[in-house]
Amino acid sequence: ALLRRGLRIREKAYGTNDLELSASLNNLAVLDLNTENYAGAKTLLQRDLAILRTKLPPDHPHVATTLNNLGSVYSGIGHYLRAIPFYQEALDIREKKLPEDHPATADVLNNLAMAYHKLGEYSKAEPMLLEALKIREECLGAEHPDTANSLVNLVETYLEEGKTIDVVEPPL
Repeated sequence: ALLRRGLRIREKAYGTNDLELSASLNNLAVLDLNTENYAGAKTLLQRDLAILRTKLPPDHPHVATTLNNLGSVYSGIGHYLRAIPFYQEALDIREKKLPEDHPATADVLNNLAMAYHKLGEYSKAEPMLLEALKIREECLGAEHPDTANSLVNLVETYLEEGKTIDVVEPPL
């Protein structure tokens, strides 16, 4: 309710197509994503993307964030083929605009890889998952929850592929 109120206030102050609305639209969309209100998230993110595409350069990091979130909407409803172009465009922007080992790039790599995983395209997913894991271990550390998420996703992919690996676990 507070986020929606903030959006209404910003709309009244700036109009309905102003860049100042982007953060409110994206925050509401993430809330909707987290509560599995995919239709609501999609509507908000499409509106946000339309604003961003008219107000910012096409390769702006904010555009990448909204594209990634739109990919997550489609993944959330099981439309992985529709999610992939959003994730891919977000990844292209992040790889172009952010440092090579940026955690935000790892987030999109992970999401794109898991879309391929869900489609059974493990050979596409695996290298992306390995790259996301490498970035997360280097930037966030071995004990970070996002690093653990990468490990779990990689293991799931290996299991689906029928691969086994020998891993030496570091001491606790």
